[in-house]
Amino acid sequence: MGSVYLEETFYLEGAIQSARWDYGIGIQNGDDARAVWVEVHPADTSRVKEVIQKLKWLKEWLATNAPALHKLTPPDAYYWIASDGVHITPNSHQARSLAEAGLKMPRRVLVL
Repeated sequence: MGSVYLEETFYLEGAIQSARWDYGIGIQNGDDARAVWVEVHPADTSRVKEVIQKLKWLKEWLATNAPALHKLTPPDAYYWIASDGVHITPNSHQARSLAEAGLKMPRRVLVL
């Protein structure tokens, strides 16, 4: 279906904001269309709050400004891609915070 580089799009529109998600990807599988959202970011414990803030921004933006995309977005469609290895342990406080925010653990590779 397509993709969008959100950070650049909002920058070009003059909507400079510190907490912007990176990418949206449209996937079509037969009659099933969905949107997934990808953040590429260093994955260490000190970055968890920042990524959660970006996720909150994205969810609010989708609900308020992009209802059609919001409708295409399943609850598990948010991914954090680690730009330099994953330095968060699965049983840590930070991992629990990610899960509570609706975000899976960061990963090096995303297969859709």
